Amino acid sequence: MKAASKKLSLCCPDQRRFAVGASVASDLGLTPDRWQVLDVVYSAAEPISVTDLARNLGEARPSVQRIVKEMVWDQLLTLSTNAQRPQTRRVLMTLQGEASYAAATIRLIRSVRRLSERLTANDADMAHPALRAMPYPLLNELRPLGGGHDLEKSA
Repeated sequence: MKAASKKLSLCCPDQRRFAVGASVASDLGLTPDRWQVLDVVYSAAEPISVTDLARNLGEARPSVQRIVKEMVWDQLLTLSTNAQRPQTRRVLMTLQGEASYAAATIRLIRSVRRLSERLTANDADMAHPALRAMPYPLLNELRPLGGGHDLEKSA
């Protein structure tokens, strides 16, 4: 599944990927924010603290803490003790969280594939120069659901 996530990030900036994904994952209880949290937890090499999670997302720790608490309540995440720093806890995905993340990712891959099947090589050749020439502030205004990271920061 990690390879699929990386492939998707090559064709869609993260915010757009999660915004599009919201339409295919809402019935799984995943908002774009929740899906981003699951993506970072899934991609982390080892269990991650809320502080590190917030840092990776580029968001304030209290905001991420609130989302994590909700996701723990909804049994998508669990918190475990941290042997190195007992006062901080590590965030882990539950089986339900893994299943929701996998289902949402599979749906997104299918959506991207359906879209790519409708595009011709000529469509891509024509769009590529226009998208590259478009200034980042304009791209940010076009972002479907807004919020989150600016494209300028991720470029």
